[in-house]
Amino acid sequence: VAFARMAPPRPVPCTMADIRRHVLGLFPEAVTSGRVQFDDQTGNRTLRVDPDQMKQVLINLIKNALETGEETAVTVISRIQDNRLVITVEDTGPGFSPERLAHPFEPQVSGKPGGSGVGLLICRRIVLDHGGELTIVNRPDRGAHIELAIPVD
Repeated sequence: VAFARMAPPRPVPCTMADIRRHVLGLFPEAVTSGRVQFDDQTGNRTLRVDPDQMKQVLINLIKNALETGEETAVTVISRIQDNRLVITVEDTGPGFSPERLAHPFEPQVSGKPGGSGVGLLICRRIVLDHGGELTIVNRPDRGAHIELAIPVD
């Protein structure tokens, strides 16, 4: 229901530092222990994105990764590349199942017990609504690699 009622993005000038501070503030123990690291390479570049929706994407991706195991570490890297904001979220968890990789954005397909499978779908919708793209793959060694790319001015 929430997915169907999602508002279109309301882009405003903001920086990744603003978004990062809010997101990391929700995971204090994971940040302190080093399980969540954020490498912001955008400097003080002003972006026109919906900061609340970008926060929602990052919170969902980080939370999902942390829930794959008590030892799972997550690294988020943000950078500007080819006039796009590129955010990569990598983790050291088990990665995505073959079923999930085959249907990454379908509801009812979840890698978590009791999961609804809408988290990645919502993330993808937000990214698409910003004119971008979202890709998910497994890392060759172990873990997941999720990348979103959104055009910026």
